[in-house]
This record gives sequence, structure tokens and C-alpha cells, in this order.
Amino acid sequence: MRFFVTRRHLMELVGGFLAIALVVAGVWFFVQRADQDGTTQPPAGQPSASASPTGAPVTPPPATMTFKVYFH
Repeated sequence: MRFFVTRRHLMELVGGFLAIALVVAGVWFFVQRADQDGTTQPPAGQPSASASPTGAPVTPPPATMTFKVYFH
């Protein structure tokens, strides 16, 4: 059986590739964003941020940030 490449077959192939690439890029984007938000768990074997080496709980940093703004 001979395979004839037509314009339609080529467009279906390119469209499928682009759809897969878009899904992979979207998953990668959300995974990277979750890493930046700090919502991912630390790898096994590493202590979590909620416990210090002495066993006492660590106080999280304040949720607000103070900075100075100068207007000219």
C-alpha cells in the first residue's frame, strides 16, 4: 500500500503536533507557577519549612512588605 501525502494529511499532522505542544506547554506553565507559589512539597529526605532542626516550629515571615516610595 502506498502512502500519498496530501495537503489535508499534512495539515492534520501539523495540527495534531501543535495541539500536543500546546497541552505540554500549558502543563509546564502551571507546574512552574506552582513552584513559584511555594505550594509544592519538599523532596523526600529534606526537612519541611515548618520545623526547625531543634524541633520548634518556625514562625513564617510576615505577609506584608514595607517599602518607601518617592515622588518627584
